[in-house]
Amino acid sequence: MMRNLVVKLTDMAFNYQCPIAIESLDFSQKKASMSEASKAYNSMLSNLSTGMFREALTSRCKRSGIGLHLVNPAFTSVIGMIKFMPRYGLNSGTAAAMTIARRAMGHSERAPVCLVRPEDRARHPWTTWNRIARYLKSNFVRRSQLFDWMKTLENILVIRDSNETSSSLSVASSQLNRIYGKSPCPDLKYDQLCLGF
Repeated sequence: MMRNLVVKLTDMAFNYQCPIAIESLDFSQKKASMSEASKAYNSMLSNLSTGMFREALTSRCKRSGIGLHLVNPAFTSVIGMIKFMPRYGLNSGTAAAMTIARRAMGHSERAPVCLVRPEDRARHPWTTWNRIARYLKSNFVRRSQLFDWMKTLENILVIRDSNETSSSLSVASSQLNRIYGKSPCPDLKYDQLCLGF
């Protein structure tokens, strides 16, 4: 089963003449501390064969002359759900894959301007993504809710300037209409805040 998947993946990459990017995942520390977790979690970690998949893929890529990029997995799911899932109508897995591919190409993903605190500007972009991820986890936010993430994350939105004129609000709204095709949120306050992808 896994061998067939690796063969299909590498054949597709060879036909399109493009490299493959995967997350550099390591569950060895988590597997070592499995006695502390629940039975379901332990079973899930034991059944993960990421190491075998990575070895098979690495071997096949070397034989076929296909580039394989291992990228840092930090916040790929969160970035994908906030930036790409609502914009392109993707599911959360495909949106995370888009983030992985962009990271392999050397792109950095900044959080939308409305979610960046002033003190975070001088820090690494992952500071903001970490805060967003913690908020999502602590508030039990479902992935499906993030298609309208501006409403879901309204408690952590950063209001830049409350004295915006109505003309700047209409400019912000028209810019979002151009980005999304239609405004993802009927309230102009959110349109104004969330420009700057």
